[in-house]
Amino acid sequence: MRMLALPLTGLFLVVAAAGCSSTRGYCEASSDCDSEVFGFEVDDAGDAEDSVGVCTANQDARLSALRANEEDECHEVANALDAYFACVANEFAGGEDGCDAVNDECDDELEDFQDAQADINGDECSASEE
Repeated sequence: MRMLALPLTGLFLVVAAAGCSSTRGYCEASSDCDSEVFGFEVDDAGDAEDSVGVCTANQDARLSALRANEEDECHEVANALDAYFACVANEFAGGEDGCDAVNDECDDELEDFQDAQADINGDECSASEE
């Protein structure tokens, strides 16, 4: 059996640094940092023992709901949000400055997410379409 050598990509490194989940790494950062760092209010990001787990479950569900929609715009929002989560997780885990490392480093990803979200029409990416 021949094994293919795959190059380590930035995404692989991000996921590894974030504990195999961009949302988990994001939620770990959000439980330690001020929500102002993240550009928008973070649900369930507190310092209680279960906050990271609750935040991760909520954000994973949010991404899943976006990806379950058939519209391409919904997938673009999910991909942009996931990229933002991965950036925050990577900067937080890899930065010596912790929360300060997140501040400006993920502005492009946040802007991409906000742009993608602005491109959707109303509730077309809702979790409960009729």
